[in-house]
Amino acid sequence: MRTLIVSGYVAALATALAACTTRAPDYLEYAAYQDTNTVASRITERVGACWFEDGNDAFARFAYAPELNSFSGKPRILIVPKNNPAGLPQLVIEVSEGKRATVVKLFGPLLATARGTAIQRDVERWADGGTDCS
Repeated sequence: MRTLIVSGYVAALATALAACTTRAPDYLEYAAYQDTNTVASRITERVGACWFEDGNDAFARFAYAPELNSFSGKPRILIVPKNNPAGLPQLVIEVSEGKRATVVKLFGPLLATARGTAIQRDVERWADGGTDCS
């Protein structure tokens, strides 16, 4: 009986620890303190220059589709599989007007990859006004 109780505690502890493991985010949001069009244009330009034109191997399998004049009124950049450009985007960067600042949102499965942290840093830097590639 005692062994059964101890093993029950061990199983409960293992379950609790598994629930506490950190998971890569699949949605992030940043505030930018310039107008929406300026922020969207800068991020679009930097994505093209830093991730695609520089021959960045991490994005070799992808293409990007800037939609600065989106019907939703929210400019966005889609990162899509190069072999299936009409397929589901692997990363979406959306820029919209918020109450106090421009809002930059990131979502998609690329955030959960090994490149996810670098993507987050790049977009946050560009939303803040930076223009360098890392």
